[in-house]
Amino acid sequence: MLIEKSAFLEFAKSWKYERVILVANNPNTSPQTLLGLNITKNDVVVQFNKCIFFDALDEVSCHKVFLFNLSKDNNHFGFDGGGKPERNYASGNFERLSYLFPYRIADRVQPAAEALAHTADVAVFDPGAARVPLPLPPGKAPSAGYKMLCLFHHLNTLRQKEGHAPAPILAVGFNPAQVTGHPSIHEIHDFSYEQETAFSWPEVRRVL
Repeated sequence: MLIEKSAFLEFAKSWKYERVILVANNPNTSPQTLLGLNITKNDVVVQFNKCIFFDALDEVSCHKVFLFNLSKDNNHFGFDGGGKPERNYASGNFERLSYLFPYRIADRVQPAAEALAHTADVAVFDPGAARVPLPLPPGKAPSAGYKMLCLFHHLNTLRQKEGHAPAPILAVGFNPAQVTGHPSIHEIHDFSYEQETAFSWPEVRRVL
């Protein structure tokens, strides 16, 4: 199923889960830390871009969400220059699969995204649905991890309005001192500000 940006929030509200686990691409995180969380089919696990813990989580059955941002050369992470997936994201165990693309799906990735939509959810992520707190630090944009933290925090707010308890949100490997990637990433995002904000929310817990 292919979900357009305008329908993204309703799509996210349809997810059923008891716990949220966001997995940063932090090489200092051990696979044993992830497996020690005792992930079940009632959890939703979000991986980003290069998904460096894909193999460690391959046999874990849960709702798996993959968010693929655009890189600085306008390619989607997780896809080669020709627009083909770099790995079989549907391998292993899962209860449900969802692929999220920010803002738009690049033309060369569109055929692959449409193919993925035959067996999984493929959605254009709506950053407005995340309700990112404003203002941000001058000149900074929200990172993918922060947008997902904000999205699930907002979904928790909606859950509480309906009389349900908020779902715990575990942020695995979210450490601003251990952010990897191109040095310019720190010019774009203020990870210390983001995590100070997110970890002030009572349902969010850091796992290192």
